[in-house]
Amino acid sequence: ISPSAQLDKNIWIGGDVWIENGVRILPFTVINGPAFFDKNCVIGPHAYIRPFSIIGEGSRIGHCTEIKASIIGRNSFASHFAYIGDSVIGSNVNLGAGVKLANLRFDKKNIAVIMPNGNNVSSGRKKLGAIICDNARLGVNVAIMPGMVIESGIAVMSRDVVKMVVRSAL
Repeated sequence: ISPSAQLDKNIWIGGDVWIENGVRILPFTVINGPAFFDKNCVIGPHAYIRPFSIIGEGSRIGHCTEIKASIIGRNSFASHFAYIGDSVIGSNVNLGAGVKLANLRFDKKNIAVIMPNGNNVSSGRKKLGAIICDNARLGVNVAIMPGMVIESGIAVMSRDVVKMVVRSAL
């Protein structure tokens, strides 16, 4: 833990956790390592960071947001009431309040990822959330089904349920 990190006294940290310079962990946050927090990110309050999570520099994980086995890029925001499981989130991504990234099919079969050429490729995994590329924006209460890809710069409107790859019109 970096000496310049600001950790509230009402937090719980267990396991191997790396906390860089300028990180702020707000009250009632729970962190189960292994986890990595890059410089100047803000976590909480009431956040839950589960094992194998990486939070990029300058990112903000807010009130009642849960991160499980995911990578969050630089300067990305999941401000409150979000669930991010088994996902990869790029840089400069904004996830609106209540965004849910589903990571398990209802039938529990392996999750397919639809590639940019339109082909389905099995991930070989029972759990896989979303892949959200840089500069994407998801509105309030968006739900993303397992294995979906949101391409760079895309905006998903509030309350949408994403069941297919979202591509740029370009």
